[in-house]
Amino acid sequence: MKLRLLTHRYAVALLDNIEEKNYDDLLLDIEALRSFLKDNGLLSKLWQSAITPRKMRTSLLEEVFGKQAKSGIVLNQRKYWYGLFSLLIQKHRIPLVEEIINDIERLLLQRQNKAKIKIVYAREHKPELQDKIVKYTEKLTSKELIPQTEIDPGIIGGFIAQVGSLKIDGSVRHNLDLFKKVKSRS
Repeated sequence: MKLRLLTHRYAVALLDNIEEKNYDDLLLDIEALRSFLKDNGLLSKLWQSAITPRKMRTSLLEEVFGKQAKSGIVLNQRKYWYGLFSLLIQKHRIPLVEEIINDIERLLLQRQNKAKIKIVYAREHKPELQDKIVKYTEKLTSKELIPQTEIDPGIIGGFIAQVGSLKIDGSVRHNLDLFKKVKSRS
């Protein structure tokens, strides 16, 4: 709980400094950062290691977020990210960075009355199906939804859509499981 409050404070502090007109840019930054951190695991380990000298951590920070950054990562709100990472390095809280980024995204979407919807299909489908699922779920949640799709042949057919705790399971696998339960009761 204590860590949750801490990550929340960092997220709120960053968001309170960003103008509302830059929220979409910030969402793009979040995706870029996630990808960058995933692809550069060694960098994260160096930042997080207690034996990495502070000077080296700061040097790495300059390489990634500084004005003359050579990392190749494109960030719209670079100075805010630089400030956040700088503070996290200084306070030895860089291990919290992923949770803080998740919190920033959650709060940002909340402020925009948006949410992510994860749609899992058994196979590729036409975009029209995704549009129908998103529109239906938007009516249920009263939020603008940002779709993320995934393919999982294990669901056999149909789809599973999830927004937060709301789950719509229209998969063949789910229906077969329900059928087995009903069949075993009779």
